Amino acid sequence: MADMTDLAKLREQVRDVYATAADPLALDLASTLNNVGTELEQLRAECERLRRDAELKQAKVDSLMLEYCPDEMSQEQLENWKHHQRKATPEETAAIDAASADGEQ
Repeated sequence: MADMTDLAKLREQVRDVYATAADPLALDLASTLNNVGTELEQLRAECERLRRDAELKQAKVDSLMLEYCPDEMSQEQLENWKHHQRKATPEETAAIDAASADGEQ
């Protein structure tokens, strides 16, 4: 599959070849190629958005499983969960402490 640099190069070549062409077919080809490139960029962005969304949903499922049914988690889920753990920042810790204090009142 061609990457974006290949597509950009092809677009430039088509524009260069047909820049002065009066042939409607050539101009239509250049326009179509430009549209395909734009649509491809949009599809890649949408795929990335969907991938991130799926990862967030899987993280939520893993978190709930760890809390409610840890024995049913696969080794892969546990490893993935462990991989994504990090130490809370001081700001995050303060926010958690404040929320806990509000709940106790």
